[in-house]
Formats: sequence, C-alpha cells, structure tokens
Amino acid sequence: MAWQPSAAEERWLALAARRRGLRQVPLLVARSGGWRSVGFWTRCALFFIGQVATGTMVRLFSLLHVPRPLLAAGLASVAVAEWLIRRRRLVAAGIEEVLEAAGLLLVVIDVLTHVGGRSEVAAALLVAAAFAAAGLRLLNPLFTTLAALALSFALDLAIARAPAASGQAAATAASLGCLLVALLALLAGATSLQRPSHDRMLDWLVVAMPLAAYLWSAGGRNGFAAVDYLQRHAPAQLLTPLLPLAFALVALAVGVHRRTHAPLLAFMTCTACVAYELRGVAHWPPEAWLIAWGSTALALAVALDRYLRRPRRGFSSRQLSDGAGALDLLELAGAARLTPQAAPQPARGMTPGGGGFGGGGASGDY
Repeated sequence: MAWQPSAAEERWLALAARRRGLRQVPLLVARSGGWRSVGFWTRCALFFIGQVATGTMVRLFSLLHVPRPLLAAGLASVAVAEWLIRRRRLVAAGIEEVLEAAGLLLVVIDVLTHVGGRSEVAAALLVAAAFAAAGLRLLNPLFTTLAALALSFALDLAIARAPAASGQAAATAASLGCLLVALLALLAGATSLQRPSHDRMLDWLVVAMPLAAYLWSAGGRNGFAAVDYLQRHAPAQLLTPLLPLAFALVALAVGVHRRTHAPLLAFMTCTACVAYELRGVAHWPPEAWLIAWGSTALALAVALDRYLRRPRRGFSSRQLSDGAGALDLLELAGAARLTPQAAPQPARGMTPGGGGFGGGGASGDY
C-alpha cells in the first residue's frame, strides 16, 4: 500500500512510538514497511513549518499574479503532501498533515469565494468535508474531530434559519447532535478495530463531543449565565445539566466494563460540566465553589485509592514495579519469540573405528 500504512504496519509504528529508542530497532523498522514517524515535539515543529510553507505559497502565487492563487496554492500543498507520503514514506510527521488539511481548506475557501449565492450552512458543510477527508486520508483524530464540530455548526446554522426557530432551539439541536456523535463513537468502540488510529478517532470523539454539547447548550442560553435550578424552569433548560450527567453515567459504566481510558475521561469532563452548571443553585462566591468541589474530588480520590490498594476485578491503585517479575518474563518471552532463530545444527554422529593419536602431547581423535 503506497498511499498509507497497512493495519499491521501501523501497529508496529504505534509500538515503536512508545519509546524513542525503539524507532531505530531493525526488527521494528523492517516490520513497519519503511514508513517513518517522528516524536511529539518534532511533529509540532514540522506542523508549524508546514503552516509557514502554505502561507508562503499563497503569497508567492499572489505576487506572481497566478489566476485564483488560493486554488493554486491549495492544489500545490496537497500535491507536496502526497509526495511526502508516497515518496518519503512519512506518516504522522506533522508537515504532511498540515499541508494536506490546509490545501483542502484553501480549495474550499476559493470555491466559496468564486461561487455565487454563498451560504453559511454550505460553508460549514464544505469545511466539515475538508477536515473529514484530511482526517480519513491521514488517519488523524484531530481532523476528524474538527469535522464533527464543523458539522455541529452547520446544524446550528440550518436550524437557526428556520422562521419559527430560536437561537436556543438551534443550540439545543446542535448539542443533541454532538451527544449523538459521542454516543455512536462510544458504541463503535466496542468493536475490535485493527488500526490504532481508528481507536484514537473514536476516543477523541468520545471525549470532545460531550464538552462541545455542553458548550452549545449552555452558550445558547444567555451566554453561560448561572441558573438556579431550584426554581421553576422550562423543561428545555433542564437538558443542560441532565444530558451531560446522563452521558457521564453511561461513559463511566462503559469505561469500567471495557477497561479503557477515553470513556473515563469523558466521565470526568461531563462531571466538571455538571458541577460548573450547578453553580447557581447555591449563591456562593466562585472561590467557595472551587474549594467545595476540589475538596469533594480530593476526598473521593483518596477513598478510591485506599479502596483499590488491593486489586479488585483488574483495577489497582498500586503502580507496577520496574523490578523483575511476571511482566519482565512476558517481555523476554515476546522478544525471544520475535527474534529470528538460527537453523539447528545436525548432531554429529559417532563413527565406529579406531582412534588416532596426535603425538607430541596433542589430544587424540576418538
């Protein structure tokens, strides 16, 4: 596969990315099919260099009076990104990612500029399509998450344009759409996926979309104003704290059942959103709320740590030691299994007959 690593090669790349020294191991280099990746900080630096390169191409084509410089720069960025992927065998290196995504966005901007009857909904949909194409092409979870967020913007704009719709109704619809995407990603995480990048895409959606749902719901209501839910309110207003709370409980149950981190992170994010939303129930100053919630979280953490000192159903608060133990034996067994074995030498048989004398103190041959 010349256009992206295979599933097996991607798994070997993910194994090599866990430690810096593993990228140079000959076994991992051979199993990764020649694809190369970089560390996190190098990836960030190359991502910034790619942004500068894209902006330079736009400026250069403008100075050269190239017709439609945004389209030309976008196509050139995509071409350079594809060359880096196919010829240089780069994957998750930063520079090819930003060139591909920025090139597609430049094409979208040029199309929106030169096509008459521009619509905000169409613009949001095109941006979502560009990010989705870049995310699926590059196996990048950030771009797929941005595509889902752009899709929620399109949903909000589409409903807000309805004659009888209000801003709160549009924000509520966008919030429900984000929660639906997060729930689908949570359900899809139950399947066994071959690519680690697909797992990361689902994990990002599970963590980010509930937060986006709360921001849509709370932001559409008087700009994040504090609400006293002990008073009477419309049922639609109660959805703001109830929906994150319901998703938090579901994510907690799924995370404990599957032993995965993303649902547990989503649970913590939704819990923080619910705690912030309920700040108007008691008329306390912000410092008092921070002290109260911080003390509660600290007490729960200490109690859970003491409860999990003894492993319970696969969970433990004790850190695994680095000394010799069962895990070291497993690592040695895996290394021995992956190491190429030399061909066994045939046993030397015993030839009947007399021996020979070496003479001069030399040993004989029997």
